[in-house]
Amino acid sequence: MLLSVCALALACPQAAPGEYTIAILPDTQYYCRDEPYFPTFLAQVQAIQAARSSLQVAFVTHVGDIVHNGASIPAQWVRADQALSPLRGVNGLPHSVALGNHDLDVVSDKTLGQQSYLTWFGAQQYNGQAWYLGASPKGTSHAQRFAAGGQEYLHLTVEWRAHDSEIEWARSVLHAHPQLPTILTTHEYLNVGNPAPYGTGGATPDDSGDNDAAQIRAKLVEPYPQVFLVLSGHFSGSGQRSAVNAFGQVVHEVLQDFQSDPAGGNGWMRWLRVRPAAQELVFDTHSPVYVPGTNVGPDRNNTPEDNFTLSHDMVGLVEQLRNTTTLRWTSSVDTYLGSGSAGQTLPSVSYGSAPVVRCDGDADQEQGLLRFDGLVGYGAQQIAPQTPIERAVLVLTTEGTNANSASGATLHRMLVPWDTSSTWSSLGNGVQLGTEALTTSDATTGSVAKGTRSFDVTSSVQAWVNGAANHGWLVRAAGTDRWEVRSSDWPQAAERPLLVVRMASCVTPQVYCTSAPNSFGTGAVISHLGSASLANNDLRLLVDFAPPGRKGLYFVGTQAAAVPFGDGWRCVGGAITRLGPVQISNFIGSFERPIDWTSAPFHTTVSAGSVRYFQLQYRDPTGPLGSGFNLSNGLRVVLCP
Repeated sequence: MLLSVCALALACPQAAPGEYTIAILPDTQYYCRDEPYFPTFLAQVQAIQAARSSLQVAFVTHVGDIVHNGASIPAQWVRADQALSPLRGVNGLPHSVALGNHDLDVVSDKTLGQQSYLTWFGAQQYNGQAWYLGASPKGTSHAQRFAAGGQEYLHLTVEWRAHDSEIEWARSVLHAHPQLPTILTTHEYLNVGNPAPYGTGGATPDDSGDNDAAQIRAKLVEPYPQVFLVLSGHFSGSGQRSAVNAFGQVVHEVLQDFQSDPAGGNGWMRWLRVRPAAQELVFDTHSPVYVPGTNVGPDRNNTPEDNFTLSHDMVGLVEQLRNTTTLRWTSSVDTYLGSGSAGQTLPSVSYGSAPVVRCDGDADQEQGLLRFDGLVGYGAQQIAPQTPIERAVLVLTTEGTNANSASGATLHRMLVPWDTSSTWSSLGNGVQLGTEALTTSDATTGSVAKGTRSFDVTSSVQAWVNGAANHGWLVRAAGTDRWEVRSSDWPQAAERPLLVVRMASCVTPQVYCTSAPNSFGTGAVISHLGSASLANNDLRLLVDFAPPGRKGLYFVGTQAAAVPFGDGWRCVGGAITRLGPVQISNFIGSFERPIDWTSAPFHTTVSAGSVRYFQLQYRDPTGPLGSGFNLSNGLRVVLCP
């Protein structure tokens, strides 16, 4: 007889207002392999359905190894589909089903069971569901969006030992939803213990492009401040780790896999109760079939390794994501220089198309050069001058036979221009510290091994934003051993250099462009009152020092420009919209206009993070150039929540 979620004298808690639950299904492979155990899988899903209202179940995630013999025994997929089908349809729940190694029947070929997974749990099973965002091109990773406790969340389901192509797809989803707190589920990640080690095995960066747990963390968790929780299975038992990402935020990582318990796992599963007001993530382990004193195997209802509470400020994370902007650049300019002779890196040869950036401190010195162009400006994907930077992170992947470096490298801001055709000779015996690059380094890597690492380069980026010329970095060996990182010419984008910069998004609107002289004086100057907040909706545009008693019209664009126009400059470009009605300047030459983000032309076209550019055009019949009209300078507004 299947027991309900509240049977066996277990507490059946009620979710408090604002609290909700995520149900976690650990490896179900033996329930699908062994028919006598299959009713347990059915009971787990029934328990989720039964607790849906009382626990406010908002999402269900399966950590992988759905079946045991994914490529060879179709009946196991039929059972899995039968058990999970109640989660689908009109009355279903947002959910995900991760691809595990047993779903592939993997030994050395990840493709063996892939088609079966795609048949039973591919994108076609979820098309039409509002919460389903889509799958990777290969179809083995998925993205979901769900609402709980008045907040929207992003969930990523990433294939077992994800290939770099899957990592790159997952990154694109994170880039598209920078303000959504994110949960990642992947099959093999954390091992058993507290604090638990990361799972071993998988490929190193030199192999097929597959990633082990440490690499998934380095590429998909470390540089993305919205990821706050990682869930996994694969290793039998429980494990947890709370580690800090590259932005100084705690990420909780939790393992749950009970397949080694009797009867395929005794039905043990997890409830994750999210309690925002209490700043807690509560993990409870429950079985709908286990009866103490009757079933063989451990009773996990009260064991501390299976039932625990983690501190987590969800409200603070949401506010931080709403009030910051994170920009990413993936197209670096890079090369390296060499001082060697025959058989070595040659001083007169350009290495701008090499798949690596190399530095070496021995007799045949090599120096790396790395730069990201277009960081500073007034475009939508640029940092406005003088903007305070919270954190800038450079993500690099080390590779090569001799790439491990005990001493690592230092990064020095370059002071002179260079390009991918530059050589050791063209720069005058390489780059000289003090004249061609700063003597003091802005970042030090320390010892580096194969894999992906994040480095703090905030001081460099802040200097460029504050007006220093951006010539990138000299990558200089700190010792006599060589260090190599994959370059912009590496074929797999997930391992190319990545720069991530986070700044406050509720920044003060900033003026830019040129205000030309008019018949009244030195020129009309735009300014503002209020903020760039959508919620406050209190922005007012002001223009002073225009000729008194003249007609004027504000307009808005989606890009910045600097084009001669009339007696002045058109500072607004892209899609341009006039903001009527026509106004007349007062006796001191001032115009004022409120901006209502909830009305046309803004209400359907802007959201937090959108950038808009404002300017005023006004009549000036006696202006200095005789065109009859002139313009103010421009105002750049980055919208925040």
